[in-house]
Amino acid sequence: MLALRNQLPSNYAGLIKFSGEALGTPEAISYFTGYLKTIRATAVALYVEDAINPTISRNLLEKAYLTAGIRHRFFDNTQEAVSWLRDCLEED
Repeated sequence: MLALRNQLPSNYAGLIKFSGEALGTPEAISYFTGYLKTIRATAVALYVEDAINPTISRNLLEKAYLTAGIRHRFFDNTQEAVSWLRDCLEED
């Protein structure tokens, strides 16, 4: 993904759906947070309802996205997530 970063438009957003196990070791979360600091997404919608441990996954992801300073929000409905992302892109 880092290699593709320069090819992305300046105004983009993402919907990420987690399924199965969405947890990681402290080292993996630290690496992930560092990666998040390098992306330039306008906003990210996160769907963790299909994760084995949605509450724990949400807590870990919340910390990573807050630390990285990325506008994000959790959804339990992908249609609402897409609508929110469109609004974010229009605001930017």
